[in-house]
Amino acid sequence: MEGNHILNPIFDAVSGLATAILSPITTIVNGWQSRSTAKLNSDLAIAQAITTAKINYAATAQAGEQAWDQEAITVSGWKSGYLTILLSIPLALCFIPQLAPFVKDGFTSLESAPEWYRYAIGVMIGADFGMRKATDVIGALKK
Repeated sequence: MEGNHILNPIFDAVSGLATAILSPITTIVNGWQSRSTAKLNSDLAIAQAITTAKINYAATAQAGEQAWDQEAITVSGWKSGYLTILLSIPLALCFIPQLAPFVKDGFTSLESAPEWYRYAIGVMIGADFGMRKATDVIGALKK
């Protein structure tokens, strides 16, 4: 037992020296880990906020687009029926062999119409049928 009393001060001195050496290193490593964790949490919070904002924007935009389409359909009145009939006539005439050449000639003639006129028709049809992106219709007319 007496041997243990002699080793205790040596053990205490080595332990104190190890603590004195390792304590600053442990503090530095703990600080680094804390900063890394804080940075990761911050990046995660920013990513979540961006995702939430995108979801909210998409939902708001979609609701606005639906309201716009519904309003366009509601106020179109007789124009939608007129344009539907007008656009259906060439379709129906294509199935009557004697009249199909007239439809073809009509579209050939439209190809030589001024570009602004074809755009105006595309915008009119797009706006009347509640299509927000009349440019898509115009793009289709250009092809």
